[in-house]
Amino acid sequence: MPPSNKEPLEQLAAEINQCRMCRLCGDGKRSVPGSGKIGANIMVVGQTPGYNEMQYGVAMSGLPGQFLIAAMSNAGISPSRVFYTYMVKGDPGKKGQKTLEPSEHTINQCKMWLEAEFSIVKPKIIIALGAVVMKEFGIKGGIQQNSGKIFVTDFGPVLVIQSPNAIMAKPVDAPK
Repeated sequence: MPPSNKEPLEQLAAEINQCRMCRLCGDGKRSVPGSGKIGANIMVVGQTPGYNEMQYGVAMSGLPGQFLIAAMSNAGISPSRVFYTYMVKGDPGKKGQKTLEPSEHTINQCKMWLEAEFSIVKPKIIIALGAVVMKEFGIKGGIQQNSGKIFVTDFGPVLVIQSPNAIMAKPVDAPK
């Protein structure tokens, strides 16, 4: 591959957009790379992009993502200090109203993209959104017992919280 004049995150995003290693990003489907800046202190990792993210190719552009960004802003965390991304870069679809969980094959195919984002951004803390993402960081137990706790992992400190989708579906869990 010839050398690129693009910044590392732009180059990585271009590679992610061309990925065809699994059915989620093949057949003309869009993949969604992370968004933010190199050196962001916080990296938020969601499970998969949703409808809006797939339409526009921008992480956290849907209602759940905007809810999360607003909640973080209310807590004094500037969006410019955060890099937003997904464990899986494509949408596994829905069955009725329920979003399907990505297959282990798909998670493994996308793992290299997430690891590349970690190595470029170098966040000080990672926020894992939901149980599926939490488990991929090697954190055992349930989301209810781990939400709000920080765990030391091979990737660095990981704060586990419930996904914005889960909180929007059950607002009573928001304080957790």
